[in-house]
Amino acid sequence: ESDLHMEVNVGRLHEKMKQMLSEMCMVYAGPFCKDFCLKSVKRAFRRCGSISSFSITSETYQPYVRIQYEVPESALVAVETFNGSIVAECLIKVQRPMSEKSLDCDTILKKLERDVTNQAVIYVAGIRQSLSMEDLTAKFSKFGHIEAVISVVNKTNAKNKDCFIKYGNPESALKAQATMNGTEMKKSKLNVQRALTPYHLQTWAAQGSYVAVSPSGADTLPLSSQSSESRTERLSQCEQVVKNVIRTLDRRVGRLVRGMSNDTLCIILLPGINSDHCSVPGLCLF
Repeated sequence: ESDLHMEVNVGRLHEKMKQMLSEMCMVYAGPFCKDFCLKSVKRAFRRCGSISSFSITSETYQPYVRIQYEVPESALVAVETFNGSIVAECLIKVQRPMSEKSLDCDTILKKLERDVTNQAVIYVAGIRQSLSMEDLTAKFSKFGHIEAVISVVNKTNAKNKDCFIKYGNPESALKAQATMNGTEMKKSKLNVQRALTPYHLQTWAAQGSYVAVSPSGADTLPLSSQSSESRTERLSQCEQVVKNVIRTLDRRVGRLVRGMSNDTLCIILLPGINSDHCSVPGLCLF
């Protein structure tokens, strides 16, 4: 029963982080005229990055659109590019959703911009199908050695692609951003920004769905109805399992700490679970 409770709590934590990440990827744009062209608006906002969903809100007096991007970087580009501008012949505002969880979103984004782990990583949006990843890599490699190119999966449009480019040093990333932002390559107008989030965070959020199982539906009897000997035996087994897990975790964290740079402030470890009740991948941020 205690294992089941732990799995449920980890699953809830996973879902909470996914929800917060989802809100960081969302923007609202409007107001638009009643007869505005939805296709042209979507085409305009697609230049900021891969869109996972696009819809019109039905609870406002004037039409607004809700845009869910794949990564927070795209949402930030959309706010900076289109807020206060004219789109589809309408002067619009572009803003993030307002909720208790999103009140400190701007503060979090500013801190992420200064995160040392992302200083050598840039985010590139607006890559059309006519521009291959080979051509893009060749162009961006002029600014320094590229360690990795990570594509962002676009669920709704295979013609547009985004990617993270990781350089060997921050200077190369800054030079690439300053030079390539706003330039055109084979009909692709590129938006190049500093990466805000670790590129593996998006992959983690997309993995494993949480399926809650009520502890009352488990086969195990409630702890209070079990005999004293049975409870003692189960606790002893659980303690041994926990000790083995912690010992393994200590060794792995030790290797991780020894490989980290000296200016790292903290490590965040979220445990993963793979069982019949829920499947959640682990996550490490530092």
